[in-house]
Amino acid sequence: MEKYNYGVIGLGVMGRNLLYNIADNGFSTVGFDLDEEKVIELRKGVASGTKVVGAVSL
Repeated sequence: MEKYNYGVIGLGVMGRNLLYNIADNGFSTVGFDLDEEKVIELRKGVASGTKVVGAVSL
């Protein structure tokens, strides 16, 4: 099992931007949301060189 520095539950506008900000500062992050569309949006906005993962199940 891979480990991440931070996790965020809820990938609306605030959760997604918080995740990106944490990742931009060098931390690995994982985000969770029941809405698969929000997880897809998260994956589309990931900057290269950052470690961000989205999930629809815990």
